[in-house]
Amino acid sequence: NMKLLREEELNYYFDGDCYTFENRFLSAKVCKSVNWGIQSVVDLSSNQNVLRSTANTLKFYYDGGNIYRFGFENQDCEFYEEDYSTIPGDVEILESGPIRFWMRSTVHYILPKGEHDMIFDYQLVVGEPFLRINITGSAPQFTSVTTYFPLREDINEMIHGTPYHFDSKKSFPFSNNPQFNISMEATHNFILAENSKKEILAAIYHGSVPAWGYIGNNIVGVIGRNTPGTGCAGKGADGSDNNVHSIYYAFRIPGKSSNVRSGKFLKEALSYNTPLSGRYITKGNTYRKPLVPNHYSVASATGNSILTVAKNGDFNERFVFLRLYNPNPPKNFTLTVDAELFGKDVIAYLANALERKMRRLESNGNNIELYSNRALHTIGVEKQ
Repeated sequence: NMKLLREEELNYYFDGDCYTFENRFLSAKVCKSVNWGIQSVVDLSSNQNVLRSTANTLKFYYDGGNIYRFGFENQDCEFYEEDYSTIPGDVEILESGPIRFWMRSTVHYILPKGEHDMIFDYQLVVGEPFLRINITGSAPQFTSVTTYFPLREDINEMIHGTPYHFDSKKSFPFSNNPQFNISMEATHNFILAENSKKEILAAIYHGSVPAWGYIGNNIVGVIGRNTPGTGCAGKGADGSDNNVHSIYYAFRIPGKSSNVRSGKFLKEALSYNTPLSGRYITKGNTYRKPLVPNHYSVASATGNSILTVAKNGDFNERFVFLRLYNPNPPKNFTLTVDAELFGKDVIAYLANALERKMRRLESNGNNIELYSNRALHTIGVEKQ
């Protein structure tokens, strides 16, 4: 909505140490004196700082584990925090326009076994209730690199995305390691931190599948690993990764949050992880029609259901298969498909994962009716 974007202001300030940047949802402060960590994130709907102390601070752990397991998850493998000193560099402002603020800084880490640079990118975009973060660098050998987000309240439970739904976990001790005793999860798309009142304290959005967990009031993420695993329960799982990688994630304020079953957090996470992209398509010469229509929709669903896949059948080419995610079953919903592609009286079936027909679905014109008692459905619609 360009009218909304024009009305919303995006401001930033610098006081000699900290950059403060804000939109209508949040105000974030990032400071050189704390190695370009996040000193505060104020939720402007409540005027509360979401953080208890500096966030997005990196810690380096000697990790004697292998490519499958951390050192603290293996008996007799070492895992401990390493001391380091830092030299924070200056900031480069890459963008400070009306739509986005984007700053970049470098921190030089002096570790026991060498020196490494980590590049920190922070972006705040108009209309988004989250701070975009990107860290670029390499993990030293035998090291796991972690980031910490200390929230203003203790975390009682973590809700995280799975490949097609979500799960909830309470943190529990995984080992007897005195420095790092956290159950880490291979989360997908998002992490929500809840307090004992079931209130959402904050969220993390991420696109890859790193390990995230929590302890006390801290959300903890492992954003880099280089663990050859030589001689310590490797069982053949040896390998190094000395390359430079960029890890993207975002820190979301609670705002006026809704329940995870609303699908709101998944939709936001997917829009962050896999944003819409545009491509210029020429119309050709004046005697040819445009290659694409001005607007088009294959299918749309009512309520908070999410269409995640639309593809031609692999085993039945006469059908297009739609995968529909319903975060809050059971419920009735209507799926509307394009009449030009599928006809004015569509034929649709509920199908299994191998595209085999399970049962015919009721339809009214190009509207398909379905009672959903599960989180995921595959629907085959016959092409005209």
